[in-house]
Amino acid sequence: MAQADFRSLLGKRIIIFDGAMGTSIQALEIPDAAWEGKAGCNEILNKTAPEYIDAIHDSFLAAGADVVETNSFGATSIVLDDYDLASQSADLNRRAAEIARKAAGRHTSADRPRFVAGSMGPGTKLPTLGHITFDELYTAFRKQADALLEGGADLLVVETSQDLLQTKAAVIAAGDSAAQSGRDIPIIASVTVEQSGTMLMGSDLSAVVATLHPLRTDLIGINCAVGPDLMGPNLEQLASIYNGPIFCMPNAGLPEMKDGKTVYSLGPVQFAEIMAGYLARFHIAVAGGCCGTTPEYIRQLALRAEKMRPVPAPTSPMRPVLSSLFSAQPMIQEPAPFLIAEQANSNGSKVFRGMIDQEDWDAAADFLLDQTGYGAHAADLCVAVPGRNERSDMLNILNGAAARNRLPFVIDSTDPQVIETALKAIGGRPLINSINLEAGEEHAQKVFALAARYGAAIICLTIDEEGMAKTVEKKVAIARRLAAIARHAGLRNEDLVFDPLTFTLGSGDESLRSAGTESIRALSAIKEAVPGCLTVMGVSNISFGLAAPARRVLNSLFLSEAVSAGLDMAIVNPKKIRPVAALDPEARKAALDLIYHNEDGSALLRYLELFEKGKGISEEENKEKEQSLPPQELLRSRVIAGSKDRLEEIINRCLETTAAGDIINEILIPAMGIVGERFGKGEMQLPFVLQSAEVMKRSVSILEPHMEKGDSVSKRGTVILATVAGDVHDIGKNLVDIILSNNGYLVKNLGIKIGIDTIIKAAEEEKATAVGMSGLLVKSTAIMKSNLEEMKRRKLRLPVLLGGAALTPAFVEGQCRPAAPAEVYYCKDAFDALKALDSLKKAKGSAGSGQEADRGVVPAAPITPASNTPAPASTDTRKNTRPAPSPAQTARSAHGSHAPQAAEVCTCTECRPAGSPGPLPPPFFGARYGEGFDLHEIFETIDRRTLFRGRWGYKRGKMEQSAYEALIETEVLPKFEALKKLIIEEGLFVPHVRYGFFRCSREGDRLTVEQTGKKPCYLPFARLPQEKGGCLADRFPEEGGILPLQIVTLGEGPAQKSHLIYSEDRYGDYLRFHGLAAEATDALAALVHKSIDTLLFPSGTRTKRYSFGYPCCPDLEANRTIGALLDAASIGIGFTESGQMLPELSTSAVIVPYGL
Repeated sequence: MAQADFRSLLGKRIIIFDGAMGTSIQALEIPDAAWEGKAGCNEILNKTAPEYIDAIHDSFLAAGADVVETNSFGATSIVLDDYDLASQSADLNRRAAEIARKAAGRHTSADRPRFVAGSMGPGTKLPTLGHITFDELYTAFRKQADALLEGGADLLVVETSQDLLQTKAAVIAAGDSAAQSGRDIPIIASVTVEQSGTMLMGSDLSAVVATLHPLRTDLIGINCAVGPDLMGPNLEQLASIYNGPIFCMPNAGLPEMKDGKTVYSLGPVQFAEIMAGYLARFHIAVAGGCCGTTPEYIRQLALRAEKMRPVPAPTSPMRPVLSSLFSAQPMIQEPAPFLIAEQANSNGSKVFRGMIDQEDWDAAADFLLDQTGYGAHAADLCVAVPGRNERSDMLNILNGAAARNRLPFVIDSTDPQVIETALKAIGGRPLINSINLEAGEEHAQKVFALAARYGAAIICLTIDEEGMAKTVEKKVAIARRLAAIARHAGLRNEDLVFDPLTFTLGSGDESLRSAGTESIRALSAIKEAVPGCLTVMGVSNISFGLAAPARRVLNSLFLSEAVSAGLDMAIVNPKKIRPVAALDPEARKAALDLIYHNEDGSALLRYLELFEKGKGISEEENKEKEQSLPPQELLRSRVIAGSKDRLEEIINRCLETTAAGDIINEILIPAMGIVGERFGKGEMQLPFVLQSAEVMKRSVSILEPHMEKGDSVSKRGTVILATVAGDVHDIGKNLVDIILSNNGYLVKNLGIKIGIDTIIKAAEEEKATAVGMSGLLVKSTAIMKSNLEEMKRRKLRLPVLLGGAALTPAFVEGQCRPAAPAEVYYCKDAFDALKALDSLKKAKGSAGSGQEADRGVVPAAPITPASNTPAPASTDTRKNTRPAPSPAQTARSAHGSHAPQAAEVCTCTECRPAGSPGPLPPPFFGARYGEGFDLHEIFETIDRRTLFRGRWGYKRGKMEQSAYEALIETEVLPKFEALKKLIIEEGLFVPHVRYGFFRCSREGDRLTVEQTGKKPCYLPFARLPQEKGGCLADRFPEEGGILPLQIVTLGEGPAQKSHLIYSEDRYGDYLRFHGLAAEATDALAALVHKSIDTLLFPSGTRTKRYSFGYPCCPDLEANRTIGALLDAASIGIGFTESGQMLPELSTSAVIVPYGL
């Protein structure tokens, strides 16, 4: 059967592989003689008892398998050597393929081809740990692949891979065998992912895809380790980062020992049902079974698969990435650039070169690894030292670093032998630095061929036989030549990273005055000439020959200008780059004049004079002056600044003269008071407040061992905090906890969904000073009022703090205050809560129990106009060029959590344009999974202004605009990028989407929604005054309406990570992570909404989305109805007793088209 037939089936129907060969062999009663004393070596049966192997193949083919795997999993000479059978490797593999070929031939028909897959297992030795060399592995795999193809295999499967370096060796060997055979052989690479979420060596799936996709594998997938019940998260991650066809072969569950036999936890039907769910959600092209799966498992799977069509793979191109052994790094960073640390370079670092000369390989490896802590995305490694063996030195360092380096490697060498040695030692996907045309095209061809063979990316320098190009035109011409040679070698444009090079501006050479300008202009020109390529520059070359302070400023400015012009990557020491906004303004102007060579030619002279005067760069912190300050003042400043630098040392100095309790009462608590004052005046942003709280918390933990019985720390009061019953949102409440507990109050945080009985019991047991209640949704405000009435009924006269996004001062004043047993405070943020408690303390003159609180106390947070807490608004994508959250989202309170979108109904003529075309018919009725929502796209859709100012609290306040912009550039954006990277690397956000179209009709203020084969259900809406929009139901006809619905979630990961960060007292990280998760959920919802809108109205946006829980659609129980219609349980969404969704970072919506 022609191999092309296998590829032709991909995407047309789901291809079914067979089940477990080993399990099947163990189930047979094979005579001892057949094993020839080699019990456990299944492959020997290909020679001694082929009829048993043939029967196993026949059973799986009869069950519905399209492909059977050869009995060759352990047939490399490396594994067979354990049985003294290494010399028989070729023969046993060839026989394995011949047996399978005959069985497949018996079941092949004109309309149902059957295929043979040559199985190539991982072997028993791990190259990353030094058990075996790459070359030894390659030789064994090559011999195996040659024999399998000779025996008639149609495709090759490198499976159950534990070590990425081993996988590369096997895939390359398989590719070489295929090329030699003259046949177009499909190659599948499948790895084993442990329950930890990584391969045995620690590689995550981003590293797997980054490494194996450039090797031109036809499919990438997962097999073994776990059953389908535990494989879901890994398949989700793989589907989100890989746009090729997916291979999936789980075990029959986890193995267990019963009555001395190995059994598996899932039966055939359960196995197949779970697999069918994955086949409906992910672009799985090939499915089968691994350990424990018998023909009945495959029969059940095939029965379900034949009724399904494969989910189409995403068509968007995969982003270029590099990878360490452990994880991938996108080569296009947002914001740019991708930073390549250059310290581990024997040509530029005397320290590193000395380690090589002394052959201190451990120290050299540690020096290389030390670059991970300074914001670099990859680490350059150059070991060339005159008189030394560069190839040997490279290997010695990689032997100690390749299995530990968390950054991708940049192999810095021009010697093809050295480059190949490194490529054989690195498990991930490295970047080769570099190739040029100085030695002619033949040399370039060799290096490009290495990059293609091992799946590496490569830096291409604009140098030809005449030397370094100086003009834009020459740089582009060389780039075109290099790209043509690279494509001939099998590389893609996206594998190429062009360095237009630059000369120093510090030499005074008149011919080089335009060097900076030419290099910057060349960036966009090269990208236009070679579409899809990337660019890089060695930034520090621009300042060679200048003094260190002048170099730092010029390098920083040149990098900023180059990035603005399109630079993707930079080779630079991140520690020596300063934010542009932090540079002296006069120095910035002088550096720009030098880069863009002013007309009179005096730019260099003026630049040098500037630094001779001692200007140009801000002075470093004067540590001598700091040492002269009293430790008490230093500790106070550390709290206010949010700095933990030398914190323990400073506290120990304080303890020499001050008791631990006095340090807390007289230094730490007053310092936090100053922080609160600055926040209230708009002089300090919330993230910096949380940094101060972290310092306060750490200081107290350092002091606790020094506390003696005589020491007293004044507790200003005890506060009970809770999110009210039915509400799952806790970010605002937790921020109040952080601020109060670090300002001297004892806080009892009860958590979410807390009923009033629990609140009252805790208040009485703890002799509380006050109670704080939080809630996000409108329904929660009614529960707060009811709670106050119950407290009044039970005569619990405690002051109450109320907060939440849906709460307004007017509601507190008009509804809550009359129902309350004591004073009620509306708190728009955590510091309002602190002010309220402080006012109580002052009024009472003590910090005792609040049982006798005076109702006449003036609220610390005065009632303000309701406009200060704007009503939530809908997301209207009508005017957006791409999906993005509405600017109205900026109205959400920092006290709240992720708020579902809702709005008053718009009745303007813009929303109902005259003569507007109606919607297209829906593409289907019912519910489906939404696919292809990439995390990168979600992050791009996030409204950064809302995130940074609203969620994270970086508000300008009284800052100058330039200072605020510098804050965003130097403080906020790096945190944003680091958080996105963490989320992607750890797989914390896994987007799930269900959406659908349903026939509906209007009955008064509700919609009747039809369900196939089920009774209709109902969605109720509120009728607001006409000036506020009337009723959403009015937008639908009495008969024949179309109702689009959607529900989305990011899974359990955000909540789990949030709780972990919070429990570790990382307050700032908690705020940022939770805020980003909330905005990402909303961005995902916006993208789904945009997709639905496009299906109905291709010519322009004509819909809005509304979520239940707000005035126009207040009934939260409708969430449960939407969930049932869309089968929300299939994506892990459940509901609380009040109708809120779990996980918290989930949101549903009805889509209201105009004019229907």
